[in-house]
Amino acid sequence: MKSQECFSILILTGICFLMGPVPAFAEEEALVPLIDKISQRINSYPENNNYEVIVLTENTEMNKQWEPKKTTTIKTIIKRRNGDEEREILEATETENGKTSDVTGKFAERAERQKDKTRHDAENKQVEKEKRNLLFVKEMRMEFDFEVLPEGNFVVKKMTAKAVAKIVFKTIRQITKIEYYDYAILHPDTS
Repeated sequence: MKSQECFSILILTGICFLMGPVPAFAEEEALVPLIDKISQRINSYPENNNYEVIVLTENTEMNKQWEPKKTTTIKTIIKRRNGDEEREILEATETENGKTSDVTGKFAERAERQKDKTRHDAENKQVEKEKRNLLFVKEMRMEFDFEVLPEGNFVVKKMTAKAVAKIVFKTIRQITKIEYYDYAILHPDTS
């Protein structure tokens, strides 16, 4: 439910950007206790790997002027029990040139193929090490909103990412917004 290391790094990165350049001597004195406090705070919440959540993802491809070219919106329900995760695509749409089309079937099929690929890759980890990524990220900005549920669990509520990447001769500009809502904490034996 929470990736403590990832959240700590993201929070620290955001704080470092807000604080600006820090003199080398102040870095150890100020950041180490801050990292410890953030880590202690995150670890103080109960961890629960058994939950259900609805996730709304909006991915917008942008042109050079940062105007939308194509927007894909996907609504998914994620159920996680004892480390196993199930995803079900509830609906998906693509909007391009003012025309919106239902692409739920396409994304459900893609999710099923990805599930099979993930299972296969877990069996063959060596294959994953040999792949090369030709995507070069030039710029990435991320924002996270967190929430503490009534049960006391610390969860991600919202994430926004703005990225510029290059693939050979093509530049990709993208904004992704993800909202998590209707969290339900499940008991390990809940169906």
